[in-house]
Amino acid sequence: MNECDKKPPGSGTWGCELLELCRSTELLIANGRTLGDVKGEYTFTSPRGQSTVDYFIVSAEHLSSVADMKVMRDAQYCNLPCDVPHDGQKSDHFPLQLDLACTISINNTTARSSSSQPSNCPQFKYV
Repeated sequence: MNECDKKPPGSGTWGCELLELCRSTELLIANGRTLGDVKGEYTFTSPRGQSTVDYFIVSAEHLSSVADMKVMRDAQYCNLPCDVPHDGQKSDHFPLQLDLACTISINNTTARSSSSQPSNCPQFKYV
């Protein structure tokens, strides 16, 4: 019997389903496994408490490419003001940042990137 089978009726099972998906597809949750987030910082807060409900999920093959991961709980890390309401509501989820060490070849030009040096790689932002 696994931990998901022990949950009381009516309690959420999304976490268990996510873990089962990761097991069956050989994916790993990067939260708590990478530099910058070795403690597995919480990503959500409410008057009832905090929890981790936002994840970066990577293949085991690419986990070593993760140079850094941050849960950006301080406004200084946000490109936009973190307290700007969206549809009249402030978010109770913190932004996440994942830095990858990579090599990208574009038009026979190779660029390398890591969190410890300035990058001449193209920058991509997922919003």
